Amino acid sequence: MAQVPERGWLWQYRALIGLTVLCALAAIGGYWDLFNTFQFYDDEGYFLVVVRNFLDGAVLYDTISTCYGPAYFLFKGVVHGLLGLPLTNDAVRFLTLGIWLLLALGCACAVGTHRRRLTATGLTFLLVFRHLIDCTNEPSHPQEFAAGLLILAVLAPACFRRRSAAWTAAALGALAGTMLLVKVNIGLFGLVTLAGIGATAAAPSRWRGLLRGAVALGCLALPWVLLRASLMGPEAGPYIAYASIVSLALLGSLVVGYGSSDFSSLRLAWGAATAAALGWLGAIAIVIGAVLTTGTTLTSLCQCIFLTPLQFMPAFAAFGWEPPVTTFAAGCAAIAAAMAVLMCVLHHRRQPRRSAWLGILLKIGYGAAMVGWVTMGRPTVFQFAAPWAWLLWVPRPSPTLSDRDRIGRLVLPWFALPQLLLPYPVPGSQIAFGTFLLIPVSVWCLWDGLEDLRGFLPRPVQAHWAGLYALFALLAMAATAGPLAKHVRAARWQYLASEPLGLPGAHLVRVEPKMADAYRTMAGLLREHADTFLCSIGLNSMYHWTGLKPPCAIVISHAVTMRTNAEQQLLIASLLAHTRPILVYHESLFERGSPDAPFFQLVRANFREWRVVDEGYQLMVPIAPESAIGHASETYTTGGR
Repeated sequence: MAQVPERGWLWQYRALIGLTVLCALAAIGGYWDLFNTFQFYDDEGYFLVVVRNFLDGAVLYDTISTCYGPAYFLFKGVVHGLLGLPLTNDAVRFLTLGIWLLLALGCACAVGTHRRRLTATGLTFLLVFRHLIDCTNEPSHPQEFAAGLLILAVLAPACFRRRSAAWTAAALGALAGTMLLVKVNIGLFGLVTLAGIGATAAAPSRWRGLLRGAVALGCLALPWVLLRASLMGPEAGPYIAYASIVSLALLGSLVVGYGSSDFSSLRLAWGAATAAALGWLGAIAIVIGAVLTTGTTLTSLCQCIFLTPLQFMPAFAAFGWEPPVTTFAAGCAAIAAAMAVLMCVLHHRRQPRRSAWLGILLKIGYGAAMVGWVTMGRPTVFQFAAPWAWLLWVPRPSPTLSDRDRIGRLVLPWFALPQLLLPYPVPGSQIAFGTFLLIPVSVWCLWDGLEDLRGFLPRPVQAHWAGLYALFALLAMAATAGPLAKHVRAARWQYLASEPLGLPGAHLVRVEPKMADAYRTMAGLLREHADTFLCSIGLNSMYHWTGLKPPCAIVISHAVTMRTNAEQQLLIASLLAHTRPILVYHESLFERGSPDAPFFQLVRANFREWRVVDEGYQLMVPIAPESAIGHASETYTTGGR
């Protein structure tokens, strides 16, 4: 007999206390991590500038050029406009810390709502918090908001009732539509998710077979179509392995999902599909309508959020970021897909004991391995976790699931798997955001396996099950909390060894003393000698630290070579049009592949070195008569330090 989960007010009371304690402890460690990190590419500063321009009334997409959707800017308008949160480095980091905690808390609730196990809930929180530590690299990035929408989507089934199926479907559709208007790739993956949910749980009809076949073909082709530009190059091996892993993960899930009696009994009718479509269209209409009232034109909106990302892809691809995937990982994914087929064969041949034993062992192994994978790092999760997500869909041997539990099990992997493609073409922090939903999948599988295992053990062992369960839970929590505590301790010592920047809006941010001195020196020079400036790698936080405004509405993110030739020329022309312009030059990783880009040609032709600041920053001034640039003669005669 399966172990009965805790229910009622006692479970809720204990869960509330436990999660509150975990949140408080995690918030302290997260603060040390967040406020002790400042990346040189300064995505944080980019969003500070573009959001400030939006709040100041600049027209989104017509004046503000960005590839991120309007839903993110409306969200920031509410947070920093209506609610009054300051738009500073310090404030957005507190906002990121709150979202980071909420993501971990949401995943924990997704498991706790259905499993009602304190250890499973706490373990999920710790694993997700550890996994999403890359939140510290890009505070205020739109992917945080998109991840919050994903969490709402996987929590929506907790409210599912047979009579309110249409409302749940509408909510999922609305969330997927909003994702499309945050980052277009996340939104497209959300559409795949909606199609997969509908095909898996569709009511029997003459159209269901055609729908399932179309969804299967689309899912299997999706990674190959998305990665097609990288699959033809001389170093296509990692990309082929990447596409193979995603395809095999989807294949195994489709095999088990389509054959599962748990989901076919849901019999979602066309009414639910209609509600999801209306929710999707309604959310898009509301967001677009809201941003059009600010002056944005529909043409520029479509250009920036759908076509501009396609222009950025070659710049990233030229740099040569490869997914951290090996052929061995692709082979393991093939084994996982083969096990999914074997599981279905055993189930349909009515060999319940064999299929139950195999499912139990695989679920326990998958959950235990995930604890180790998260500890080892995000690339390991990226390679090995997704192909086994179908285990959550394997029918359990004894318990009778409610409709709410069925839809919860169905929705979570379908939202998790397509997001595995999020890291393309830049497998940086996107790896964490593309894989974090696999953690609640694995923990849910682990506790399914543990509870089902009890019914197959000899009675003397069952009598001591409570002690064995407590021992296993203690080991799992220790395996997760130990490395996390070690990391937090190291973050604290690094935080104490660092030096506060002490610049406007960044009083709490700490960096290495040498870097802090370089930033303070550069900010002082720019405030004293410039009326505007431009940095070749962005460094947009410097605009907040100096109080200066950018020379034009085009904002550099990461590298100037991601901009079109016309935009690069406009940047230099706008800079030279000012009275006292300064160019802050730093060798960009992107520049190494594009030394002859128009921007750098114009820099060499129009600027000369004035000062050199530590950490590789050169301050350059125009090659022009001093009277034309409005500086005193002694200002530009140092030539060096």
